[in-house]
Amino acid sequence: MAEVFEVPLGFLMTEGNLRRVPLQWGGKPRTVLEYDDHGGMPARRIWGATASILLNLRQRLEQC
Repeated sequence: MAEVFEVPLGFLMTEGNLRRVPLQWGGKPRTVLEYDDHGGMPARRIWGATASILLNLRQRLEQC
């Protein structure tokens, strides 16, 4: 089920909150990005393309 929720920017800017998760997809090893739970209730997962977009945002903000 998809839903909209807020995550503090400080959480997204903290490098240790993002991890690379290995998995198998179509018989091939892949790695997807995933943010650890930000402490909200219920626990929510930010992963895949959304996590990649947020990483790109963080990297751009760090350049400012």
